[in-house]
Amino acid sequence: MEPILVGLIAGIFIGTILVGIAWMIIGTRIIKAPPKPPSPMPFIFCAIGSAVLLVFAVVALGYSIYFINSSQPTMATVISIRESKDKNGNVTTYPIYEYSDAAGTKHQDTPNMSGGRTFIVGSQIPVRFLRTSPAESRIDFFAYHWLTPAMLAFLSVVLAAVSVALRWNYRRLTSAKSEISK
Repeated sequence: MEPILVGLIAGIFIGTILVGIAWMIIGTRIIKAPPKPPSPMPFIFCAIGSAVLLVFAVVALGYSIYFINSSQPTMATVISIRESKDKNGNVTTYPIYEYSDAAGTKHQDTPNMSGGRTFIVGSQIPVRFLRTSPAESRIDFFAYHWLTPAMLAFLSVVLAAVSVALRWNYRRLTSAKSEISK
């Protein structure tokens, strides 16, 4: 699965969870509804979201390990630079590089994410290509292999911490209500 697609899915998923949690927590204050007992749903949603993100992180990590173990390293030449502008006018550059596989066949590829590096046309960069599918390659730098699983794992840990905090608050509120009713 492409890192951009995984990031987009994870972002939509996290955004939906956070909006739902925010609405459950502060929605009653905005509407001025009568107070009701605290709900365990926010921490349950966070825990489920954390687990889903962790699964995505493990899948992305597994694919990165598979790719490294099933690929062959080589050097590629940057033949051009592709630019992409976002709606704010920020420019992101992606190298288009050419490399030869073990049989001597030339392939061109470009990464689907920017690793934060600046590339110069004509420079040599390390790449890895799959032995079974030489047209599929990755630039052999940390960000191109490990950034997606690391970001997903980090977001999973953050969501788990939010879940623990919400669970603690839920228990605090329900125990305070039970002591008042005694």
